[in-house]
Amino acid sequence: MSEQVQGSPFEADAHATGDENLTWEVAFDDTQTAYQDLAETFGWLREGVRHLDRDAAEAHRRALDMALAERMSDKSKSPAGVLLVELSARWGFSWSSVADLLGVSIPALRKWRRGGGLAGENRVNLARLCAFSEILAENCAIPEPAVWLDTPLLPDRYVSPRKLYVLGTYAQVGLLEFAGLHHSPYELLDRVEPDWRRRYPVREYIVSRAEDGGPAVSRRQVD
Repeated sequence: MSEQVQGSPFEADAHATGDENLTWEVAFDDTQTAYQDLAETFGWLREGVRHLDRDAAEAHRRALDMALAERMSDKSKSPAGVLLVELSARWGFSWSSVADLLGVSIPALRKWRRGGGLAGENRVNLARLCAFSEILAENCAIPEPAVWLDTPLLPDRYVSPRKLYVLGTYAQVGLLEFAGLHHSPYELLDRVEPDWRRRYPVREYIVSRAEDGGPAVSRRQVD
């Protein structure tokens, strides 16, 4: 009669522990593979979103450019005097601001208001400023374009949207993007005027409110 040899309880425990370890290793490997797959998936998603954002931004700029051109074409059919009144009465521009934005003299504006002729380029620029102001008000919730154009972009530099507007169509489209909250001031400046840090140095003096409530001028402290 043969004897059955049974393993000791310690041997059984050892086998069980080995099986459990193997199970945990397989589970860990599966989890690690799952995380790697997730990382790759999200990596591809981020790359796809980046390309989509770039393509959408370019399409948006083209659409803004065409919208500005279309509205400018419509405005150019109006007499110069009508457009000047619109800039002054409706959008709040001073004559000096209009002259600066159009690159002409104030006497030239007086001549246009009285019905004097103006060159084709000046008519286009005048109509474009009206169109730009109208888009700011209607599409970007900026009811006072004249004030907005003179508002500093950065607290420590003498640079405003008006300084960028005169750079041309590319900058004007960039300003519309910025007004629509699609750019930060730094992104706007980097895009339309890459050398802005050199062109607009940090202000040496700042204006603050004094104890009596009036303005106080002081030298900026450099860190």
